[in-house]
Amino acid sequence: MQKNLEVGKIYPSVKNMCEILEMIYKDSTDSRKANLKEIETMYLLEKLGRKYKVIEEYETIKEKVDNRKNNGGHVTTTKYETLLDQLFLDWLLEENIRGNATTTKNNLFVENDEIINIPLLQKDYKEMLNIGYEKFAKKEGMSKGLVLTYMQKINKVVETSLLTVLNRLQKQNIINWQKNIMVRSYSELDPEIADKEMEDEIKVAEKETYEKLGITPFQRVNPKINKKFMTTVCSNFPDLSSYWRIYNIDILNEEVVENSLLDDQKRIEITNELIIRYVDSVNEAVKNKTNNVDDGKEENILGKKKIKKTYKPYTSEKNIGDLNALNKMIWKLPDGYKTFDEEIYELFGEDDWTKESEEDPD
Repeated sequence: MQKNLEVGKIYPSVKNMCEILEMIYKDSTDSRKANLKEIETMYLLEKLGRKYKVIEEYETIKEKVDNRKNNGGHVTTTKYETLLDQLFLDWLLEENIRGNATTTKNNLFVENDEIINIPLLQKDYKEMLNIGYEKFAKKEGMSKGLVLTYMQKINKVVETSLLTVLNRLQKQNIINWQKNIMVRSYSELDPEIADKEMEDEIKVAEKETYEKLGITPFQRVNPKINKKFMTTVCSNFPDLSSYWRIYNIDILNEEVVENSLLDDQKRIEITNELIIRYVDSVNEAVKNKTNNVDDGKEENILGKKKIKKTYKPYTSEKNIGDLNALNKMIWKLPDGYKTFDEEIYELFGEDDWTKESEEDPD
């Protein structure tokens, strides 16, 4: 369960603070800046070289300033997490049983006629996950690198904003949440949350399985590798048939949740606006991804390193077209919605299409 930073204490790094607050951390400049901005909505920090001292813990979460430009007339001055707050509490009101609800990220956000959720992504997103990015890219005639990058950016944007919402609502004492492991056994029909001992044993088995199979967590995006990994982990337990991770949420303030019901029209409006902001964010992240290539020249007699050229591989006309196609296949876009790129293309046509690079890493 999430812990708080201590007022007056000095922390060695952003990474260390993220670990305590259970925030997703990735070792890149942009990620660290985003993490730091998020932490600064909860705490007043003093920078001491590379360290950070906690000066004050805010009683209420402060809003982050969003400096992104307006895209196509859509309001983007409010972070998408505040919209997700409303949709999440609305979902929690309908889904909880005796003050508790459990879900996975996909169950919460991928359309499913059988459950109550927040449908942001179409069922094709699950197909992409089930067959893997390589097969999906081949099936659709797209760049493997583009599809993989698109999958990664969706996961990062959506999961990070969900964790932000959970942490913010927990900070406001509306909910208490933790990530648990749900297990299904051969002897029991219904799955149940693993106890602490079982959870620790599964984590140890996972670590040993990575070493045994010689794979990394990233390689599990391949469905075959992931299936082999899961089967190997389960083989360590005589009665374990499958397991998966869940968000386990307890309601602390029933009054707030009970007053969070949205009418149908408002729910549609908020959902559409949230999807548009996610799409804009994912598209920009994909287009701004950079690759490095060397200039092909050998090192000179002084041992000077090769010059590396930085380029953006997914800004060519073909990849922009595929990116727009992915948007339509993956997201539950509002009727008539067009991305900024599509609007520009319609206005100016192919001759004026801006191309930063025709190079494709595949």
